[in-house]
Parts: sequence; structure tokens; C-alpha cells
Amino acid sequence: MKYCGTCKISKPFEQFYKNRTKKDGLQTFCKVCDRGSYGKTFNCTKCGTEFRIAHRNVRTRVTRLCQGCVREYTISRVIEANKLRTKPEIFSTKGYQYLRDNKEKHGYILSHRKVMARSIGRPLRDSEIVHHIDGNRLNNDLSNLWLTDHSAHKRAHRTLEILALQLLERGAIKFNRETGEYEFV
Repeated sequence: MKYCGTCKISKPFEQFYKNRTKKDGLQTFCKVCDRGSYGKTFNCTKCGTEFRIAHRNVRTRVTRLCQGCVREYTISRVIEANKLRTKPEIFSTKGYQYLRDNKEKHGYILSHRKVMARSIGRPLRDSEIVHHIDGNRLNNDLSNLWLTDHSAHKRAHRTLEILALQLLERGAIKFNRETGEYEFV
């Protein structure tokens, strides 16, 4: 038996909540007094089950949903928000087009990689690179795409730079100081 300091009655140990910080390991007041002085009991407005809010913010609580119903409600809100956020296509800051694909890790795939994977009939490996032959990152026609590896891709871009320098040396292109751009003569 233990004496409750609030209702001033001796009660069995089972009628007290546990508290490790006390010498006897039990709360100083019984469960009945604890419920009356701290927190409040509600009925869930969705499923009707009784639940208890054991904190001081009972007056400011807006929802009257139990923990399970709050979880369901939150998940449904997140799913709805994600449906609004997902666009069928987006563009990167470098000018590449991404298409929505739920099979991918982040939910999007580069459109030129998707076109190439469809044409060869398998997913591309991470080491494989798809090069735009005409340099237009939005021209994803199969005739404009070349499947290669990293070193061959660098070599293709380097040869383009060398050709541009050769055209500059031959006088076929010149630099316009007013616009800050190269142009044909």
C-alpha cells in the first residue's frame, strides 16, 4: 500500500504510475489523481476510440484525432502534396530535360538516356554516356545521340574545341569584342 499525497488515501501499488526517480519507484500521486490534474482524455473524431493527451498544451490542441488517425491523415497529406509537386518533365540548370520515371532513384531520368535505353532494349550502365552530336541538349532524336564511354566522350568534345581553334586560326570565325562572342566572318 502507498499513500497518495493528492487524495490523501492509501491505495495498492498497482494504482500508481512508475517513476524511476523516486525511492520506491512509484509516482507520489495515484493514477486517478494524475489523470485529473495533468492532461485530458478525448474521443477521436474519426474512429471514436478514447485517447489521452498527457501534456500541458491541451487547450491549444486543434485536432481531436488519436495517434493512429493523425498518422493516416499526415501520410495522406504528404501523398497529395507529392502528387501536386511531381511534374511530367523538368529542366536542369545545364539545359537537360528530365522525364518523370518512378523506377529511378530520385523519380526522374534524363530524357536522352531514356531514349537510348529504349533503343538498345536495356537500362544504361552508370559508365555509359549519351552524347548529343549537334550539341543541342533538347534534340533527343535517336539520329542525334551517340552511346559512348567517358573517355571517348571527352575526346569528342576536345576534337570540337580543336576544330573551333583551327577555324579561328584560318580566319573563318572571329571574336567580336563588343558582344563578347565568336562569330563567322
